[in-house]
Amino acid sequence: MKVKFFQTKQNKTNYELDCYSRCSFGAHGCRFRMVSPKSDGDAWQRETGLTDERINGSNMPMIYGLSLLFAVMLAFATPMLCIHQMSVQSALMNVLQDPARADAAKMIVDKFEAGGEYANEFRTFKHGALHGVLAGIFLIFPVIATNGFFERKSFKLTMMNTAYWTIVLALMCGIVCGWQ
Repeated sequence: MKVKFFQTKQNKTNYELDCYSRCSFGAHGCRFRMVSPKSDGDAWQRETGLTDERINGSNMPMIYGLSLLFAVMLAFATPMLCIHQMSVQSALMNVLQDPARADAAKMIVDKFEAGGEYANEFRTFKHGALHGVLAGIFLIFPVIATNGFFERKSFKLTMMNTAYWTIVLALMCGIVCGWQ
């Protein structure tokens, strides 16, 4: 079933909940994979300096619950990174409020809404994943690297965390952008 970009309120809510929950659980799945000893989680554990005792002694339900909440928050922010159509209405918001120019602006916005001429331009998983990778490189990496420098963390850990978040953003943006 193909879901349109803008929907009725009830359908749009179901669409968003389904899409964002898949993004959030995808991020969680990536984290499980990263820290698992079966997939080189030992390297991550060595770089962070965590021991098995310290990991097992922590409140894991709280850690995973909060990380899932944060993944949901991130999923709600990804459309701004990867869906070009969102910026059109935002750019014309003031013009839409001006009665003298509202009709012309409304014609432009209508071309980008569901059923419009440009509603599904660049709405593929591949294009969204590209935006996620670019966000990982140009947004996430500088933040993690800066923190790593001041916290005296190894560059290997910085690259491991950057790779994780870049993969997560690529998956999230790919799902959000391609989910129509």
